[in-house]
Amino acid sequence: MVHGESHAFDSSDGDNAGEQGGRSDAADAAEAAEEGVKTAAATAEDSTVLRLLTRAGFAVLGVVHILVGASAISLAVGSGGVADQSGAMSQIAHTSGGAVLLWMMVAGLGSLTLWQVAQTVLVWRDGAAKRWGKRGSEAAKGVAYAVIGVSALIFALGGRANSHHTVETLSAGLLQTPAGGLVVVLAGATIFGIGIGFAVIGARRTFRKQLRMPATGWAVAVTSVGLVGYVAKGVALGIVGVFFAVAAVTGDARDAGGLDAALKLLRGLTFGEVLLWVVGLGLIVYGLYCGIRALLAKL
Repeated sequence: MVHGESHAFDSSDGDNAGEQGGRSDAADAAEAAEEGVKTAAATAEDSTVLRLLTRAGFAVLGVVHILVGASAISLAVGSGGVADQSGAMSQIAHTSGGAVLLWMMVAGLGSLTLWQVAQTVLVWRDGAAKRWGKRGSEAAKGVAYAVIGVSALIFALGGRANSHHTVETLSAGLLQTPAGGLVVVLAGATIFGIGIGFAVIGARRTFRKQLRMPATGWAVAVTSVGLVGYVAKGVALGIVGVFFAVAAVTGDARDAGGLDAALKLLRGLTFGEVLLWVVGLGLIVYGLYCGIRALLAKL
């Protein structure tokens, strides 16, 4: 009887050991894969070429924001135009040497996206919540850069992209589904939240951590440009988020057509032209900040 009990116990131990060994092998494989990804990301981060192209990517972002800001001002004075990234790409495509510039933009934005992927992987923070929160923030930036890069690629290949039409079509499809209104509201809330994030970064001047700040006199100028630019970018995103929520309530997808649709709707409101001037000038200032970041970014 004792021998039988001992035998049963030994068998159970063997099963547990097997399970633990299986879990250990899986954990080791996952850890090895994670280390491999981190090594690749660190290698990319150390690349001089990638760093140079990433700086070019920031400069490209600056050009895009300046063009979008100028388009917003054009809307304020009654001119036509598309005040979003596709409108900016269209303007570039129709200039002399635009095709070459578009391909340079593709390279710069692609590198900027890769840089953000590396930053996402290499995030270090005390505590899993802070670490994954930061990773989410870095990944969101990478997605934003990739979207603009894809838009540039489409125009570089001779195609045409209309982000306003794409977003409006997607929103219309969602609003026709039972839970679509909630999805559009969540999208609007997310965009609004990102806008608040930009405004807070500007107000708290935490963007200075991204830069190698120059001497005192220039530091004041750089801080002023960053403050105005980040707050204005936040306001622009906040407006888009609000109109997404309005679209969900009214069921009109035209209210959820992205930045261009939001600014055109804004023009019809009381003091809308003044707000368009404020947003347009602010986006131009943010574009200038991106240019400054291209020169002074900590990479």
